[in-house]
Amino acid sequence: MTLRLSSGQFPTKIVKSRKVAGFVFTETGYRPNQRLPKHSHERANFIIVLSGTFTENYGSKTRWCAPSRVIFRPPEELHADHFHNAGGRCLTIEVAGRWLEKLREHSIILNDSADFQSGLLTTITARLYREFCTRDNVSPLAIEGLMLEMIAEVSRVSNRSSELVSTSRIERAKKIIHEHFSDNLTLSVIAESIGAHPVYLAREFRKRYSYTIGEYIRHLRVQFACRELANPDATIAEIATASGFFDQSHFSRTFKQMTGTTPTEYRTNLRSR
Repeated sequence: MTLRLSSGQFPTKIVKSRKVAGFVFTETGYRPNQRLPKHSHERANFIIVLSGTFTENYGSKTRWCAPSRVIFRPPEELHADHFHNAGGRCLTIEVAGRWLEKLREHSIILNDSADFQSGLLTTITARLYREFCTRDNVSPLAIEGLMLEMIAEVSRVSNRSSELVSTSRIERAKKIIHEHFSDNLTLSVIAESIGAHPVYLAREFRKRYSYTIGEYIRHLRVQFACRELANPDATIAEIATASGFFDQSHFSRTFKQMTGTTPTEYRTNLRSR
């Protein structure tokens, strides 16, 4: 049986808690080697790891959590935790639904489980914890401002990570195309090879290289054919096949569209130089 925890409830020791500006802050403590059973929280939440380390299983994934790491969990996400030899402490910040809607108005989308770490994020969360422990009439204002800074930095870290993943995938796609341009490649095959959706691949490839994948492959085939036409022993039909064209007619038609001349005329011009 899995636990579903309402706001402010935790399956461990609560050190202190506080409600500020629509957020519920709860500091929790964990014994050495403590294991938390599979459970979920009613509200979306951020977790700041204050001390100790633990592993968390969520869905089919596992993450390792250490001090200064910030974790985001969407509402109702099932997870189980195992704290290591030193035990630990965490600050959990439960987020009301109206806050998530407010963030979406600024294109900050927090739907999926994720974890983040950066130098600036470490500074912000340290200040946030100090304000959580400060009980004066200014701390609520400071906490609200720091929460906005933290969420903005989380969004930036997430975007930078997405851009790196995008760059890596599209570069892999380009490498596959260069290695197999003469084969019968399809968008689906290339997308599956890089672990992406065909729509994503088509959009990102064109954005990066200003060509569709089909146009890019045609350019590679014609460039290859131009080099091969310098070899007098290769027939036009052989070059057409080696370049990946369906037949000589298709090759000649595409070659002329892209170079302004036929393969035969191109070869003649090479010989006359």
